[in-house]
This record gives sequence, C-alpha cells and structure tokens, in this order.
Amino acid sequence: MPAAPPLALPTPAPPAPVASPLYVQAGAFAQELNAQRLVERLRAAGLENAFVGTRARADRALFRVRLGPVSSVEEFDQLVARLAALGVHDARLALD
Repeated sequence: MPAAPPLALPTPAPPAPVASPLYVQAGAFAQELNAQRLVERLRAAGLENAFVGTRARADRALFRVRLGPVSSVEEFDQLVARLAALGVHDARLALD
C-alpha cells in the first residue's frame, strides 16, 4: 500500500502593513519654545529626525516633540533607550 502524501502546512500570511506611521513622542508642551528647546537638544545629540508637531485643542495648542517615523519595535526600543540616556524618561509610542 502506498504511503499517504505528507500534509501541506499553510503558508503564513505576511504581516499587515501599518496604516499610519509610528513615532516616539519625547514630550508635549504648552509653550512652543520649550518644545523647540528639546528638539534642539535631541538634534545636538544626533537624533536628527526630531520635530515639533502641533495639535490644536479647544482652548490652546499642544506642541509635541516626536522622532520618527519608526519602522520596528527594535528601532522604537533603541530610540527610547537613547532618550532615557539623555534624561527623557517618559517617551512613548505615538500614532499619527
């Protein structure tokens, strides 16, 4: 009697692309000057992709300091570690 053919395993689907870019948020400020100071400090430390993004609120603007976009968990972790070494300890993942 012939041997049964081996079972074919399904091919895993590739990961779904991320619909929106991911960023590391290093801080959020009510004063634009404070946000700019942090960006200058980060750029001086070699983090050239730091920028200020503005989000309008009902009563005021919020100036968010972000880096990125980041393309992987590893890149996010590396940026957070560099930020911590620079004294920025509350960095978080941000979607845009």
